[in-house]
Amino acid sequence: MGAPAATPQTPLPKAAMAVVFLIQISEALGGFALFPFVVFMLRDLGVSERNLGFYSGLLGASFFIGQVFSSYHWGRLADRYGCRACLVFGGLAASFSSAVFGFVPNVTWAVVARVASGLLNGTIGIIKSHVSQITDETNRPHAFSLFPVGFGIGIVSASYLGGALARPADTWPGVFGSEFWEAYPYALPLLVCAVYQFLTSLLACAVLRDAPRTAAYEAVGAASTTSLPVWRRRGPVLSCAAYALLAGAQILFDELFPLYARGCLEWKPPRIGRFLALGGGSLLIGSFAAPHVLRLSSGNASRVFVVCNLVNVPLGIVVPALSSFAGLFPVYVSLRVTQTIAFCQVMLLVNTSAPMSELGAVNGLGQTLAAAMRALGPLGGGASWSGALSLARDSGAAAETCPGVYAYLPYGARAFLVVAAIAAACGLPTPTPAVDDVDDDEERKDPDESVVFAPSFSSEKETPSPRTKKMAAPTGSSADLAEKLRTYGEQLAQVEQLLAQDPDNEQFKKLRQDLLEVTKLTEDLLKYDHEKKEQEQPDATQGEEQEGIDIDPFQVGMRCEGKFNDGWYPAVITAVAGGAYTVVYIGFGNTEVVDADGIRPLICDDPLDPAQVVVGAELVGRYSGDGKYYDVVVEAVTDFGYKVSFTEYGNSEELPLEYLRVRSQTGQLPDANEGLVREADGTYRIPEHLKVLPSDSEQDRLRKRRRVKALKQKLKQSEQDAARDQSKNSWQAFQQKGAKRRVAGSMKGVRKESIFAAPTTVDGKVGVTGSGRDMTEFGGRKKFKVAANGGLP
Repeated sequence: MGAPAATPQTPLPKAAMAVVFLIQISEALGGFALFPFVVFMLRDLGVSERNLGFYSGLLGASFFIGQVFSSYHWGRLADRYGCRACLVFGGLAASFSSAVFGFVPNVTWAVVARVASGLLNGTIGIIKSHVSQITDETNRPHAFSLFPVGFGIGIVSASYLGGALARPADTWPGVFGSEFWEAYPYALPLLVCAVYQFLTSLLACAVLRDAPRTAAYEAVGAASTTSLPVWRRRGPVLSCAAYALLAGAQILFDELFPLYARGCLEWKPPRIGRFLALGGGSLLIGSFAAPHVLRLSSGNASRVFVVCNLVNVPLGIVVPALSSFAGLFPVYVSLRVTQTIAFCQVMLLVNTSAPMSELGAVNGLGQTLAAAMRALGPLGGGASWSGALSLARDSGAAAETCPGVYAYLPYGARAFLVVAAIAAACGLPTPTPAVDDVDDDEERKDPDESVVFAPSFSSEKETPSPRTKKMAAPTGSSADLAEKLRTYGEQLAQVEQLLAQDPDNEQFKKLRQDLLEVTKLTEDLLKYDHEKKEQEQPDATQGEEQEGIDIDPFQVGMRCEGKFNDGWYPAVITAVAGGAYTVVYIGFGNTEVVDADGIRPLICDDPLDPAQVVVGAELVGRYSGDGKYYDVVVEAVTDFGYKVSFTEYGNSEELPLEYLRVRSQTGQLPDANEGLVREADGTYRIPEHLKVLPSDSEQDRLRKRRRVKALKQKLKQSEQDAARDQSKNSWQAFQQKGAKRRVAGSMKGVRKESIFAAPTTVDGKVGVTGSGRDMTEFGGRKKFKVAANGGLP
């Protein structure tokens, strides 16, 4: 199986991505605009110099505390009502809360306003969900690489607006010299942010459109949808944890570096600002490099995330050892570049850890955890730096502002967060390869394990049989398939209407193509389901197509394979009651009741003609004990199959027709796996007669793919059985070895009789064997004991 041809990248929806970019800036403005003037604002509100540090940290963390309690619920609302409505409402609410913060009369109301701003500002997770919905697997990495750029521009803009527009009556007395601006000296920058957020919300309402919830997305998402919420599933939780830990490491570094530069390097604020501004260009480098690095790693976002963070760990730890601009600057830029690339990859991991219908909840969970880390980060950074200073003073070092060697402790705590993020990424489920490169149970072993969801359905991909669990195409009974086919037709009509309104929309065109292809697959499955039932039950297929009847694939009288202990044996269904099936095992006669997991179809792609199976016919038959084929001779026709005699061994067994094959002219027995071999790297080598050729008809292609799938499952089952038997044999050998171990005091080959053995004759004595005496002696009762010589002892 060769690598698939490179898929051309779908152009990004420029108008929608431009609005998303502006919303990113709006989010940063709401969170960071107050930092340049927060200390002065608190002093004007009556906070003492002693408490300025505490309240400034509290105001900075309040915004993120609000997001902790609201982000997940914003995501759930987006899943239910659509991203566009939530983005518009959230932007308007955040605009109002930003404006209110500029007019607070005291610290209490300032904290309340900041918490409210965080509660209402849940757009960052929603726009990630929206970007995932309006992009596909070819352009999604490029779309997410724009997020750090937008957020970085927003932070820079927030810092500039907050510093330049605060106290306008002092800066521009001719324009803002009125009593209003003197009474509310910090309202202007916040009002500017509020107006920007308001205009961005109106623009989002006019431009953004929710992606239609078509069958393509639902079919892809259903592969991992379970009854468990996202916060209880391994894939979403670990990807969100990796994102939150990386966010915590970032804000911890942002908190520590100015403290290190001011305390240890004795840099002044202007120099620190110039250094950070120059390093800000690394965001552009990292954002540009992220999609290219992902492409070089064959699209493995988890691998890129781990490698970038492995590089990031030593870069962060080495900072306290550097004291010059020439040494710090390349390390700082390299750290920012790898961190930006890692952020782009973890956003992809979060948005591919759940189906489209749950992206809002997943991004809300990620934003909740990240907000918690960003709220604790500044507090943790200041506390760790103060602790390092205390240790330095206790050790006798003259450290007023620089902890010296103890500076490695807070930077080591930051490295610990990065290592924890790496561990979370390493625990993620293995990314799912292409649909036609795996079989069903390899693709979805656990409903929690799903990483890659590519919303594309090609008719060239492997078509699952009606009982597979994969959702690359719909499965189920004939009635279910027919109902889904009608649903796809309705959704296709909706997409056609959208295309009529916007004929140049690439996303709608792709959705239309996906619907056409999944509809074709459903029609093929429905046709196959009817053909299969007609072959197995010619008399029971009447009335199956009646609407509203759910048809069980297993019916009374149908031959199948039933599970008994750890093996599968041919059986006949004698009764069906709900999800329980009563089967009689062919050749054994015993009756068992099994559930849906203990029964599977008895399918043969090339069955024998019953006319060929006559008494005396020399064929090859499959022995149910090991699944291999041996020479047999047909002895009699039975109710459920044929009684055959194994030529070489002489034993007889009853076999169904599906277990018989024509004996080859060369006398060579057919390979049970027909030449299918699993290579050392886990891939399969498909035999020539089962390879799909361009000249094959659609029916031949379906037949070959079904046969390959069945052989893969059979080969995997035989490998599991062999491993299980080997383990069982090893244990039995160990037990036998222990049983043969010599007992101390015994002679090999000689059985020593117990001295307490029961007598074997009527005259035998119970006691020491061979003594001839009773075990207990009785004497007459006397007052004194008499010695042997007749005297007293």
